[in-house]
Amino acid sequence: MTTFDTIYAKRQYLVASVEDAKSLAEKHLKFNGLDGSFSFGLPEVDDRYHVWRVPLTLHNRKAGEIVINAKTAVIDLDKSSNIEFLIRKTVEEANKEPKKRSTAKKIELSELKNTILAGNSVNTMKHLPDESVIWYSPHLRTIMPNPNILSITLMMSI
Repeated sequence: MTTFDTIYAKRQYLVASVEDAKSLAEKHLKFNGLDGSFSFGLPEVDDRYHVWRVPLTLHNRKAGEIVINAKTAVIDLDKSSNIEFLIRKTVEEANKEPKKRSTAKKIELSELKNTILAGNSVNTMKHLPDESVIWYSPHLRTIMPNPNILSITLMMSI
């Protein structure tokens, strides 16, 4: 088995794994009195700026993020979500009433049968019930010179 250096080792990052990033984020939240309030999304390393971004989720929705300097393992307070904002977010979520689910409407099947009409549409549509839904394809007439819809339907089914 070959061993290889990760990009984290080559760049001498102190934060070298997802577990490290989550652990630092958890300590930061605990220090600010928010331990257990948030769940974590999947942390990602931004190797262009040498930072880890740890998403904070609240009830399966993104609520903020903690940015950690990958080289020094220090929380970047300027780029991370403001602690006051995160506290306000947890209070709002705690006081929010749960969403009421709308009851599904019953779908009624139509008594009308699927029908292909042939002939002059002005005359044939007069015999349809008021609840009818009509799809009309005028482009079929431009493709084929024969205006007989029945023959077009037969050719389309081949």
